[in-house]
Amino acid sequence: MFIFKQILELPFMLSIPSAIYPIKMNDTVYKLDIRNDSYCVSMQGSDSPVIFFVGSKKDAEYFIQASNNKSLALIKNRTTITLTKHNNTNNYLTPNNEDINNEISAQYRISGTEPEIENKINEIFKFNTRDKVHNFLDNLSKKMTSRKLFSPVEGYEFISIINKMLRLYIVSFNDIFASEISQHELSSTNLGGVLYISQHNDDVIDINTLIGKLPTITKTNYFIHQDEPLEKFKHAISTGKEVDASLLLISRAKNLLEKSAYRSSIIEASAALENYIAIKLIDRLTLKLGSTDEVKKYLRKNENQRFDYRCKVIFKELYGLSIAENDPKLWERVIASRKNFRHKVTHSSLEPAESDAREAVNCYFDLITNTQRKLEELKLTNNQ
Repeated sequence: MFIFKQILELPFMLSIPSAIYPIKMNDTVYKLDIRNDSYCVSMQGSDSPVIFFVGSKKDAEYFIQASNNKSLALIKNRTTITLTKHNNTNNYLTPNNEDINNEISAQYRISGTEPEIENKINEIFKFNTRDKVHNFLDNLSKKMTSRKLFSPVEGYEFISIINKMLRLYIVSFNDIFASEISQHELSSTNLGGVLYISQHNDDVIDINTLIGKLPTITKTNYFIHQDEPLEKFKHAISTGKEVDASLLLISRAKNLLEKSAYRSSIIEASAALENYIAIKLIDRLTLKLGSTDEVKKYLRKNENQRFDYRCKVIFKELYGLSIAENDPKLWERVIASRKNFRHKVTHSSLEPAESDAREAVNCYFDLITNTQRKLEELKLTNNQ
């Protein structure tokens, strides 16, 4: 029998007893094993999580002792959730030469040209007994079969199942420290994402992790900013410069996208756009009207509060530029997104898809940058 376990650690604790909790989703009942007392065995000093075992403290300690590996560490987890699937197939895949070479190259970390790799693999086979070779091929067959039966991307469905449970948990117990999760948050946990363990009967044949994007899991720098951007940042923090509020809101929106908080990302991005327009209008109106009170009174007039009126009419009166006319196709995207998602997200419980949220954030940001670029061009032209 093939067994496929998906395990994740929440970035918080659930205040419910450790037990099996059935949950129904899309006419299917899943059994979630929720544990508050689990431990993991990990490699000490690793740049990213390398997990060898997840289970009770007693079993984890036994695993370390039996391994006789001083590099292993025992770590207490927060709440872990496990979903187990089974398959009784007898149709095993047969590895070909390419499968065998790839597996040996991965196990022994062999690199080089294709002939060099093949020579090294042949040398490895020479020094192994017939039984060892047979066991290697048998294990590889089982691993390949398991990977065909159970795809690692099922981890995303697993996260969706967990989020349904979490939404009901949050409302049932009014737990303000719990929240829905995404791959982004899971990458920062002890397990480093959705851990999946494949077994054939009682034998573990494969351990891997669905990690998502690299920056959320690695503990080393994947990029170092240098030169002019770094100097600008150092100057900004040393002189007490205030942050550009619109750009900060956009950055928050993009971060929320990575966390699958699609409603919030749209709201933040929309606020960034409206804030940008308002600041530009206030700058010119202050020069024109002089008094801050007069500017506020002007913008509070009913007709002057509408977003499209501000962008088309008032902006053109003050800057000689209609935002809608500057890039008509982009303007159409912004208006469509505001109508279909921004307004509904603000006034209803609509849950937008990732693609719709990403489109909203991108087109709002593009409208800001395109408008700013055009204003800078006009300024240069006027200076000339």
